[in-house]
Amino acid sequence: MGETIGPVLSKLLKDRRIIRSRTSSRMVAKELKGSGSDLETAKASYEAGNHKWATVQAYYSIFHAARALLYNKGFREKSHRGLLKALAELYPRNAMSGVLEVFEESMNLREDADYALVYSEQGASEALEDAEIFFEKSKIPRKVPDFTKCETQENTQE
Repeated sequence: MGETIGPVLSKLLKDRRIIRSRTSSRMVAKELKGSGSDLETAKASYEAGNHKWATVQAYYSIFHAARALLYNKGFREKSHRGLLKALAELYPRNAMSGVLEVFEESMNLREDADYALVYSEQGASEALEDAEIFFEKSKIPRKVPDFTKCETQENTQE
């Protein structure tokens, strides 16, 4: 892969929260398709006034798009928070500006809705906006996502 393994990713691998994996463009495409489907379902739930499920579905739209980004780097997740931390290390900060915060915010909204039964129309609306942003920024036409064009070892070897 040509990836430099930093301390955070190293610990995630050691703790088996992230694993190296043979991944394919088909797997990436499947996750992006799932992300788009969850986003559309979340919108329908929101329009129907089901704000809890809109929040949960919007989060899973982000989750599947995030998995696509991780698969694109040859890894798989074993935890949602591990996925977030791995993306922070695998993708340049300037490329992920604001996107990881969106992921974490939606993760917290989903956990509140699922585990504490705390949700609102405003929270669902925010989760939907976050999911739309993340989905658009995570579309991967090639090996390197559009929003991470920078000089890395991986980019210069292709």
